[in-house]
Amino acid sequence: MTAFNWQAFESAEPSPGHEALARIAQKYPSFCLITQNIDNLHEHPNALVPRAQYLPVHGRLGKFRCATASSAQNACPVTDFDVRLLATPESNHPGIETPLQLSAPPKCTMCNSFLLPEALLFDEDYDADVWERANRWLSESTSIVFVGSSNSVGLTQHATHLAKEKYIPLFNFNLSSAALEVPNALSPVFHVIGPAAVTLPSFATRLGIT
Repeated sequence: MTAFNWQAFESAEPSPGHEALARIAQKYPSFCLITQNIDNLHEHPNALVPRAQYLPVHGRLGKFRCATASSAQNACPVTDFDVRLLATPESNHPGIETPLQLSAPPKCTMCNSFLLPEALLFDEDYDADVWERANRWLSESTSIVFVGSSNSVGLTQHATHLAKEKYIPLFNFNLSSAALEVPNALSPVFHVIGPAAVTLPSFATRLGIT
């Protein structure tokens, strides 16, 4: 199991769209950002969203949890573990600074059970606490904004259903209006078409945020 790929992802920089969302969050404490991305870009200093307003529902890149962390019995408290602490330097990957390699699947330093990626895998259910928090934020919203979503996972479909049920306006920042189809929509749907790196900074400017 190699870990050098994580470093390539971690060298990514936030786009102007990420930075615009961060400025909006800092200006409006009621703004909440739910992301399906696991890239941690909203933890970057240039696009930092306050933790109380930020929920990465699909997990976080490079972080692991003990396989027993969600067990009803004998649950291990190890979460948010940086598995690279178990890795050793490996020099067979030119062009990547201090790449890492794991010789075996990583194990929990507390109970010796296997560690799992702290990310939602295919066919896994959302963590109950994460779902509850996301549902509460969506239910209390006066508007819901989608950015680059395909509306093909459970949470985005749930958000669309809530918007219809509560007559909450939906804003779709995307490359195509087809990405967000709301059959028999009862709530207003506004499409803002174009790259988020362009449309979100423009949106922030219209809110008086520079």
